[in-house]
Amino acid sequence: MSKITDIINKYTVGEATLEDTNTALAEMGTDIHLEPGKHELTAEEVAASKADTAATANGYGLLDTGTGSLDKVLVKDGHLVDCDCGEMYALCMIAGKTFRVQGTALVEAE
Repeated sequence: MSKITDIINKYTVGEATLEDTNTALAEMGTDIHLEPGKHELTAEEVAASKADTAATANGYGLLDTGTGSLDKVLVKDGHLVDCDCGEMYALCMIAGKTFRVQGTALVEAE
């Protein structure tokens, strides 16, 4: 897992603030920046998000489709709500874990 993913996972599990996350990302030299209101996960959303496995993931996370920006997404029972990634390579970071996405389903990394 990359350092960037580690930084973002700390944010999705509530171990880092949005500001701390952006500072760490900037120090890595990445162009990724989380915008308040757009990518922001509230304390309530972080606390309610669970992801013991891909199939049981529920709550809010951040979707990386390789475009250089992240999207805030809702996951219910291991599936993205109102979002379908089709065949493209995508990752969902939720509750401190990272899962691959196939279509709408979160799947365990192989």
